[in-house]
Amino acid sequence: MKKYFVIICLAVFAGLYFAGCGSSGGGETTTTTTVQGATTTTAQGATTTTIQEATTTTTTSTTSTTSTNPGSGTWSAVGTRGFSTGSAEGVAIACDESNGSIYVACVDRGKGDKLYVMRFDGADWVEVGSGPVTSEAVSISENDVPSLIVNNGIPYAAFITSPGADLLVRKYSGGAWVDVGSLPVSGSAGYCSLQITGETPYVATNDFGLMKVFYLNGATWDWVNSSLVSLGSNHWLSLAMLGTTPYVAFRDANNNSRATVKYSPGGSWATLGGAGFGVESDSVVYTSLAINSSNNIFVAFKRNAVSPYKAVVMKYNSTTTSWEAVGAEGISDGEADLTRLKCFGQDLYLSYKDMANQSGITTLLYDHSSAGWYVLGTAAFSGQEADLPALTVDPNGTPYVAFQDGQSQGKLTVMKFTGN
Repeated sequence: MKKYFVIICLAVFAGLYFAGCGSSGGGETTTTTTVQGATTTTAQGATTTTIQEATTTTTTSTTSTTSTNPGSGTWSAVGTRGFSTGSAEGVAIACDESNGSIYVACVDRGKGDKLYVMRFDGADWVEVGSGPVTSEAVSISENDVPSLIVNNGIPYAAFITSPGADLLVRKYSGGAWVDVGSLPVSGSAGYCSLQITGETPYVATNDFGLMKVFYLNGATWDWVNSSLVSLGSNHWLSLAMLGTTPYVAFRDANNNSRATVKYSPGGSWATLGGAGFGVESDSVVYTSLAINSSNNIFVAFKRNAVSPYKAVVMKYNSTTTSWEAVGAEGISDGEADLTRLKCFGQDLYLSYKDMANQSGITTLLYDHSSAGWYVLGTAAFSGQEADLPALTVDPNGTPYVAFQDGQSQGKLTVMKFTGN
């Protein structure tokens, strides 16, 4: 019996000794020693003795540090919610990168269905000019939305007065909205996408099922090149510029209604990474094109044939000359309508109508440093039943989203995100 008592004492002493000599720093070491009925557990200086079996176990846990969530923050209204006179259609938004001013455009159903452009002056939304961009009423679908760009304080708007009608480009100059040249497209335009590189405007449109891209040469709109690209219908044109080279993403009716990107490096159109890309064999809608500060090219779209119709963002890999998903092949919670993509530096922002979250507007951030997607603030930050999201990012990296506000009788609202 004395023999066993000596063994127990030695074992208990050893357990206490090694517990005290455990790992230092932020970790926690727990040593459990059991010899013929005596168990001693020591954890950061606390000791208890119980009756257990004869075993000896040492475990160490390391204290983890929770990283900051890049999506943490809040959305707030810019000015008053629901500031248009009537319900808003054809919503567009743009930032003047020279000074950070935010502009919006919409067809105001409370003002004779005419297109208006407004600027936020720091307190309120004020009309640009003393009247609408055009004296004509504008009848558009959710996809034939105006395209708005602001260049050094001068707003430009490209729009179609009705599906299949004339394509017009106007700018605000000398206290009035004036035509920017005369486009060689009339009576047959569908969809439009406007960009400016340097001081030169470029515009892409569908003319009788053919993609046409023009640039302003003095007072005349010239073809980027004379070769034609067949589009079919419902193609969701999206134009982006890399220097003076235009890139156009669209739903390609000639390739199973999947995504295709064309670019014009010279006198003809080339295909970037193969025609008709996407996820598996799924068709796409709502193509949106963006180029980041490292000249990487991205396309967002909604999967259109496979439930739950999630949003996807793909990147062109210049090494493999193919398109690859950025994150999962479906990054929204569920169905995502009207996907809108923007880049800021190396990061990506994606806004969409979130059918899985009360049909509100959700915006995601792809954080380049952590290589992950994050919800900015909360899903459906707009409240339920919002529509027609339009997205821009100011020079400080603050995202702004304009939308038709279901909480304000369908009027126009703009919200911005402030990170924690």
